[in-house]
Parts: sequence; C-alpha cells; structure tokens
Amino acid sequence: MGAHNLPSEIEDTMVSFETDFLTSLQSMPPSWLDPSICSFKTLGPAHEKARFPVPVTAAEYRSMTGTAEYRQLMAKFFDVDYAEWQDGVTAKVTSLMSTDWLGWDQQPAAFAVAARTLEEKRAALALEANATSWDGVAFFHTQHLINVLNPALLEYNNNTMYSMTVSPANFDAINDRFMGFRAPNGENMGLELAGFLAPSALWTSIDNIVRPRGATVTTESSGTDPTRWSGRIWNRRVPQLTVATDYYAIATNRPDVKPLAACRKLAPGGIDMATGRVSTGGEIETIIDDMSSELYKHGSGGIPSGSVAIGKRKRFEARTAHHLAIIRCRTAAS
Repeated sequence: MGAHNLPSEIEDTMVSFETDFLTSLQSMPPSWLDPSICSFKTLGPAHEKARFPVPVTAAEYRSMTGTAEYRQLMAKFFDVDYAEWQDGVTAKVTSLMSTDWLGWDQQPAAFAVAARTLEEKRAALALEANATSWDGVAFFHTQHLINVLNPALLEYNNNTMYSMTVSPANFDAINDRFMGFRAPNGENMGLELAGFLAPSALWTSIDNIVRPRGATVTTESSGTDPTRWSGRIWNRRVPQLTVATDYYAIATNRPDVKPLAACRKLAPGGIDMATGRVSTGGEIETIIDDMSSELYKHGSGGIPSGSVAIGKRKRFEARTAHHLAIIRCRTAAS
C-alpha cells in the first residue's frame, strides 16, 4: 500500500491491507524450516491436535513365494498441540483519512514477516529445549531404543557430540555416527550427513568448508582431501538459534524420518471480503474492528474511540520428532 493512495473508505482500507499482506507473504524467500526437515500437518477447525506415528516395523522386500505376505502396521505416536498467537494494530480513523500515516502502510509486510518467523522461532526453540521425547528420555540422548517394542535390539546415540569444532575431520565423524543408525528391524538405515542448521555465529565457518569451489584440490600430508565436503551438503543459517556454540547435523535421505514435526490449524469459518471484512483463509485468521465495531463506537468505558483495528491470529506449534535424523554438535568440550 503506497503512502499516497489510501482508499477513502475505511472498509476499502481493510481490504487493501489484506491484499498487501498476502502479496508480502507470497513474495518472501524460502524458509530454512521446510518439508525436507519438518513434517507438517494442518488440522481442520474442529481438531485440537496432530498425531504423528513412529514406526516400529521396517519396510523390507523379501523373496515372494506363493501368496503375498503383509506386515501388521504397528507404531507409537506422539502428539503436537497447536498454540494460539496473535498481533494487531489500531489507528484513529482521522489519522488514516489524513496524511498522518503512523506506519500503517508498513504493517502488512511486517505481519507477513512475523508469521514466517513465528514458525521458525518455535522450531528453533524446540531444538534447543531438548525436552523429553516420545520414548521417555531427552530428545538428544545416548540410549534411544531402536525398537521400543523389542528392548533386546540395539540402542542408538544421537546425543550431543562435543568438541565438534567446524572442520572436515569432524564432519567425517558426524557422518560416521549417522551411518551407524539402524531401523526397527535392526538393519542399517543408510543415513548420511545431508546438511547443517547453524546459528549465525557458526554459519560462515561451516560455509567456508561446504560451499562449492572451483579451486585446484590440494591434499594434506596424510593424503586427505581438505575440500572433500565442498559442494556435497547444504548449510542453512537459523538466526533464531540462541546458543552460539551449537549446530545441528541433519540426515534427509530418508523421507520417512524427519527431525521436526509441526501442527498448523486452519482458521475457523471465513469472512466475506466483499463486505470489507476480510480473511486470508488458510491457517492465518484476520480479525477486523471497523467503523461498525464496538471499538469504534464505544471504545473503553462507553467513550467512542474513533479507532479501527486489524489483527492476525495464527495457530501453530513445532516440536522435535525423530531422533535418527539429527545430531546436536557442540564446538565446546563437554
């Protein structure tokens, strides 16, 4: 919305606000939190939580003899409850109808950025919290059961790897850890290091190792190629991470195993845009207090406020999911 073309009718002002919000939301660059590392589920208005399965049987093709054989699907589950988040702005009608803009025209883009960063903040917080996982121990732990229904099988360790300063040799060690992870049937899952989620303080150091290079390869005295990780894995900066010494190694070559899970809930109902009361639909609900509202007519204590308002409500939460797909790496010693 430009600073010189505010519609003269306040209802049109609200519609224009919504249009600008949608344009800003659709034009934002890709998020580090995408479906390659997070399982997203969107609930209908009547549902209160998302349920994610944790398989305890493993897919495996066997030699076929006669009739087909089937595996009984069995799983444990963990739930993700959504939380409600809201922001809004209000302004005097007289201000909106004059040149006293108060930054109103900047708010649609600001709301779009806030909607994106809310999801990223919640996911980053889930990683750093290291809360109790679905198997009863901390998400990053030394003793996760390969199969919760068969404790006799091996355990695996996705606990923090300490003294993992950023170096090709330590990336080798992280990859070795991934390559040892096994499925519920005890067989190797074939996981490999695919990339890193890094705080701002470590992103450049990692990028100096993994970004593609065109220079001539040199070798160390041991014969190891110091550029062996160049161009092989990705590196995503996560500005919402607060611990500057920790970064997270991710394996994504198994699409059935992802380190994060998230729940979005659709906005209830819809508001007819033709009336000036608008809603984006999807998971972001628009809240309108226009010139027909109690806010405008009566304000606080029965005194007319002369103000209108527009807000956004979003229902979202993220949490950690599968231990197999992520390892926390700490540059400091234990």
